[in-house]
Amino acid sequence: MQSLAQALTKTPTGPLPASTPQHLTLLPGGATPAADRPRPVVPATPYELPISEERLAVISQQAIQAAVRAEQERQWHELKTAQYWWDVANPQEARRLSLADLKRTFLAAAKQHIHPNYATDHGLADVLHKLALYFADDEAFDAAGAGFSRQKGLMLVGTVGVGKSSLMRVWGQINTRQRFGVKSCNAVHAAFTDDGFAGLDVYCQPHTSGVCFDDLGTEALVGKSYGNEASAMATVLLSRYDMFQAGRIPGCATHLTTNLTWDGLKPYGDRVLDRIREMFNIIPFPPTAPSRRA
Repeated sequence: MQSLAQALTKTPTGPLPASTPQHLTLLPGGATPAADRPRPVVPATPYELPISEERLAVISQQAIQAAVRAEQERQWHELKTAQYWWDVANPQEARRLSLADLKRTFLAAAKQHIHPNYATDHGLADVLHKLALYFADDEAFDAAGAGFSRQKGLMLVGTVGVGKSSLMRVWGQINTRQRFGVKSCNAVHAAFTDDGFAGLDVYCQPHTSGVCFDDLGTEALVGKSYGNEASAMATVLLSRYDMFQAGRIPGCATHLTTNLTWDGLKPYGDRVLDRIREMFNIIPFPPTAPSRRA
């Protein structure tokens, strides 16, 4: 009786058993192994194998096509890079809409994004007119109210639900003077409590787009983070004022909305109130403005 070692090392001489997997019974091309076939000779490396002229022709054509594609991609990326830097060196001024066109564009966008029946009734026509003058960069805006200047931002003041936030969201997207997003003051406060002053960095650095801080006064006046106590919005407003004064951001890059009266803003302190006067054109909604949350 043969040992286990002999059974494992013995070279098979008979036909493969029927239970042998099919992939082990086939040679290249589907041929089955036979006793009269010589044992295949495998070179030491694959690079010693000869290639037929027919196959070489196919490979050469594929290599040429791949090389052509690679060269086309290289030249395309080179041209795109050159085009980008040309655009940087030769900025094109955005086309400014006329006052009438801007009003029509706003109303169409408001009916799409706020309400299908959006209308500027109940005294809102005057608010819309001032905003259109501002975003059209029309010099008539500077004479539309006490202390008005196109070099400052906007501060919309009105009771809850009159549409300040939704109105600014629309203007932030359609105006061609300075695009801006809307960020709630509660979110700014949360960024401070979660990450400290580092959480406010995004609002205290110059960027190409602006921001409208929504609902000033709804956030907690003082926040705590890692042992630090501060008013997040006071910190942001003072920082943006400094950037505005230094010419690092335009005045039209910072806007506010609030439900508070001037007395309601006093807890922020005299320094912040002074900066608000210098930074913003204050536009109140009329007392007759209805709630748009119904």
